[in-house]
Amino acid sequence: MNRIEDIINEDNNLFQSELDRLKLEATIARDIILTTPFKRLDNESTEDDIIIFIVEMIPLVSSITLFSDELVEVKLRSYGFSSVVIKWFTSCDLIVGEINRIANVNGLIILKPAFLTAARFYLETKIFHAIIESFDLHIKHGKDYESNILHKAFDNLFRKREYNSSKGQIGKMKNDGNLFIDKLITLYENKMKGKLDFKKMLLNGTRGGFTESKKVFSSNYVASISKPKVYFEFYPLFKMIYKDRNMYSEYDFDELSEVIYNGNYRKYKISRVKKIIESK
Repeated sequence: MNRIEDIINEDNNLFQSELDRLKLEATIARDIILTTPFKRLDNESTEDDIIIFIVEMIPLVSSITLFSDELVEVKLRSYGFSSVVIKWFTSCDLIVGEINRIANVNGLIILKPAFLTAARFYLETKIFHAIIESFDLHIKHGKDYESNILHKAFDNLFRKREYNSSKGQIGKMKNDGNLFIDKLITLYENKMKGKLDFKKMLLNGTRGGFTESKKVFSSNYVASISKPKVYFEFYPLFKMIYKDRNMYSEYDFDELSEVIYNGNYRKYKISRVKKIIESK
């Protein structure tokens, strides 16, 4: 067995191990969502009430991102989670199927766990931001909504942590909202284990951005085929993940009122993936 085969076998083992971990995590989260009587938000809820509820729910909702079902979605809707959030749930089987298909393209080798991580974190980040939008967690500055409660709270807490660390001290949380946010930060730090820049991801994520995903996709493959061919093969996976981008099906492309790319669907697919991966 040569070195390439060793790497592929090791990658497959890591991929399966990660899938098993995610499925177990999702099973636990699903049970908690379905059986725990969380305190519901109403017109009397305070800012702290909202933050505590959201911070309690975010890890659970994140865990089922790839493993949602109708029962869970009905439960989440009963707590105020709208279609803006639920539309980001995506079938793990479909994503895994596409990753495996790409991995079998002749002349293309991908690191499957990295692709799964990028897909999952992009979807989770979008869910995170959709929750903020759905529950209207904004802070008004002058005439414009320039920030939101969670972004400001996370940013302040990261600053406090860094200050306390520089002074060699442990700071105390002033309220329950900050205590819950600190626990969420610790949970995600442990969950990610240095895979990505967590602070950057979280602060960008509260504003709906996760540029790290394209870096993961672009740096975790090697190919002896052309880059346009690689991008062509990536398109079905990207279409599942980047739901906030125009990623037409062939039928929708053919039905456009205006002809683009001279009606060449292949060129369109390559261009869309290139724009995501190579944009600054």
